[in-house]
Amino acid sequence: MSIKLRGADSDLIKWDFAPFKPGKIFYIPQLTNKPKLKKGKFKISAPKRVTFTPLIVDLTRIYPSYTPALSHCAGGVSLAVEDRTIIEIEINKSLSRNLLVHVNNERRRLLVKHAIKLFQRVTNLNFACKVNIFENYEKIHVGIGSSLSIFSSIIYSLNTLFGKPLDEMEVIKFIMLNYAENYNSKLLMPTLFSGVGIWSIVKGGINVIGGDFTLILHKRIPSYWRGFLLVPKDISIPFEYKKSPEISYINIIRFSERFDASKTAYWMLMKFIPALIKNDLKAMGKLIWYSSISTIKALLPILKLKHYSFFEIMEKLHLGHKFEVVSLTSAGPGIYVLYDGRNKNYQEVKNILYKEGISKQYKVMPLNPTNRGIMLKVL
Repeated sequence: MSIKLRGADSDLIKWDFAPFKPGKIFYIPQLTNKPKLKKGKFKISAPKRVTFTPLIVDLTRIYPSYTPALSHCAGGVSLAVEDRTIIEIEINKSLSRNLLVHVNNERRRLLVKHAIKLFQRVTNLNFACKVNIFENYEKIHVGIGSSLSIFSSIIYSLNTLFGKPLDEMEVIKFIMLNYAENYNSKLLMPTLFSGVGIWSIVKGGINVIGGDFTLILHKRIPSYWRGFLLVPKDISIPFEYKKSPEISYINIIRFSERFDASKTAYWMLMKFIPALIKNDLKAMGKLIWYSSISTIKALLPILKLKHYSFFEIMEKLHLGHKFEVVSLTSAGPGIYVLYDGRNKNYQEVKNILYKEGISKQYKVMPLNPTNRGIMLKVL
């Protein structure tokens, strides 16, 4: 499918959403060290991430993952959350030029093959591997980066194991500019992304990201910050690009963002980052709420299409019950709430959600932030 969209300077940008087989490479990174094959069994543990949608600086910078010539990464804020994906990988030397990969999880088979085949191609190493993935299926396709967690942690860990042939910035770009998601049982599809969440998966903590995936600020999260995720019980199936009427609304969002991006950038520099450095969760949440109003205005056509009554819920939680940070997770459908655990315990949270009737409409899942990023262990 091919569509044309207007960018920030009213240019027309052509996007071709052409499905492809695992291993197709769109961005070839520069190697800084000679790769060295390492055999053995390894365990990878990676967090998910929450991107604060209202603080995405420039939505016109959101492009498909196969267009490296364009200026990527919309800029914004994300944090790592302690719902970890566990990956066990066994690497053996292969005499075959064909990629030999066994994956225990059919849902993730194409994504895993894509990650490993890409790394094999850029390093020119032949190896076979067996991959076992263990993840929380309740938290898939709810906007916390479950697919990105798997894809990025495999490539990042292989780079570490094989002597870091890619430096950190190159491996980040290699991951993000070749990222894809399932199209069907045989093909992958380029995906739209803001590029904001990758550093939180890699490093943990809370991270402010600028253009070209630049890490502006990395900060550890205080131990008393707590969080939970709300997911609609009647969650819809993620849309397919070729069928969804949502595509026709992207131009509306991009046009609106031409006027809002500079305001968000100002708020980020003058208000949010100083509050973050001071661990002032209340001030951070206040700014996210103000930003939500303008962001929701731009996203309203899509959100009305999905029939989510989320804004009323968010208003009750933030303004009514004084939860410090209330935000959509990426483009939804989840709502993430971050609060000061010294003022409320989780039982009090559950009581509030029950009294408001929110727990009847939404699944409630504890989801605390974490300072632990990707972790690699030799078995």
